[in-house]
Amino acid sequence: MSLTPDQLQRIALLARIEVSGAEAEGVAERLNRVLGCNVVFVRKMLEDAALPAGSFDRVFAVSVIEHIPEDAASRLLVEVARLLKPGGCMVATIDLFLELKPFTERASNEYGTNVSVKRLIDASGLELVKGDPSELNGFPEFKASEVLARRERYFVGNDVAAQCIVLRKRPSEVA
Repeated sequence: MSLTPDQLQRIALLARIEVSGAEAEGVAERLNRVLGCNVVFVRKMLEDAALPAGSFDRVFAVSVIEHIPEDAASRLLVEVARLLKPGGCMVATIDLFLELKPFTERASNEYGTNVSVKRLIDASGLELVKGDPSELNGFPEFKASEVLARRERYFVGNDVAAQCIVLRKRPSEVA
């Protein structure tokens, strides 16, 4: 698992480990003790981390994709597809900013943009196994007005709706 210092700090808070910015690199060791796992801290973009292909059953991205440029997000999902074992899944939450396009004319805010989930999935070669296309930006079924009308169904805070998707790498064909 590869985490940024901010992500480690958030996880540490959940595990009740106090962390300041200077201590962030030591968090992985403490998390491993507390959670009984083997977290490795790698300060690189996923595609630069030199991880072996087909070596992961699951990849998680919690509120990450909307904060990076769409071309970088596309490369991220292509790399996730490379890293997943056949049948492996990516679980992701993608924030939907209700004050940005397609809800308003504003393209971005200080946190990011509303990405085309469909375009990212199509570029990755992964298949959508969980997630409602009518709620995912970029799908033809997505209607901003309908999402706004049902906004109480979503976790919404500060004009942000959280969407969850599960993508799967297709199992290998057996000859």
